[in-house]
Amino acid sequence: MVSCCFHGFVCGYKGTTSLKRIEPYRLRELIIEDLKIYECSGVRDIHQRIGIEIPYKKVLEQIKAMLTDGTIESEGKNRWIKYKLKK
Repeated sequence: MVSCCFHGFVCGYKGTTSLKRIEPYRLRELIIEDLKIYECSGVRDIHQRIGIEIPYKKVLEQIKAMLTDGTIESEGKNRWIKYKLKK
């Protein structure tokens, strides 16, 4: 039996925490914070810094949504596109 630090009750341990199912609003904030620190970055760089356990497609979808709503802007073409916060 495993005891918790909260009055010795048994915890309902369900496994390790993962970022695979991160909510879109949290992912958005992670991307914004990353771009505040690293002003001009590619998708792969952003993905690697915020967590490789988050699916790449999810990061890419959120970046496209942020481009559409005007939160960020892009520079370059194809594989060399860099993203930065809109001023």
